[in-house]
Amino acid sequence: MSDTPQNAYDNCWFAITSKPTGVAGIVGLERISPVNRDAVIALYVDHAIRRQGIGIRASALILDFAFRQLGLNRVTSFYRKDNAGSRDLTSQAGFEVEGTMRQAWFSDGKFHDMIVVGLLAEHWNTRRDALAEELGETTVIAFGDGKSSGSKWPPHRSVTH
Repeated sequence: MSDTPQNAYDNCWFAITSKPTGVAGIVGLERISPVNRDAVIALYVDHAIRRQGIGIRASALILDFAFRQLGLNRVTSFYRKDNAGSRDLTSQAGFEVEGTMRQAWFSDGKFHDMIVVGLLAEHWNTRRDALAEELGETTVIAFGDGKSSGSKWPPHRSVTH
């Protein structure tokens, strides 16, 4: 019998850091299922650096990791219906709305509807290059030092003339 819990490897989290502020957020995959080849993505970016493109780049980097490294077929996310930032970010990444979970989120003393969105690997592969082009390379985020191929977002693209 193993000492490792059965679900010990069902999540993977990364800290989002920047030189001036230190830890500025987190991004991760929860409920990773090697059987179903799916997971749930979650993201939090500090209020001070929101709307600077960090969240979409961190999401894109973890989506590349999910689909290209882990071989997942699907990534799901959830957000509160009144969260326009999460709605816009997931839409920009290519997620599609799949449904509404009525009164599934309790916050501020009341129940809120929760939106369920999903992204399939085949759709990410289609959306990925267009998103990289839209975002440009002004801001680049990376795993670690970002020196290895496939560890930064937007990914290095060769210029064709």
